[in-house]
Amino acid sequence: MLKITNNDIYRNGQKVGYFTERYIMSRDGSKLGYFDSKYVYGMDGRRLAWLEGNYLDSGSGSATRVSLSDVNERIIGGLLPIMGKCAIYVLIGI
Repeated sequence: MLKITNNDIYRNGQKVGYFTERYIMSRDGSKLGYFDSKYVYGMDGRRLAWLEGNYLDSGSGSATRVSLSDVNERIIGGLLPIMGKCAIYVLIGI
């Protein structure tokens, strides 16, 4: 489970990253990727995941599908839109 406090992202009390506007950053400040209203992108501009109904689909070959309610259960806190949480889910992982 991840917890968002302000703009910081924590796992088990340890800061693992943060976000600014639409960018997800690693703890050391490297940009991991970004999101818009429907897609999650890597920093190379490659589309990594997208919304399809009430699910987040991944373009990672295995075509993983996770429900948005599962994303909300695994990433708590913060005032991010659902795609921001989806970007954290994809780029930082659970």
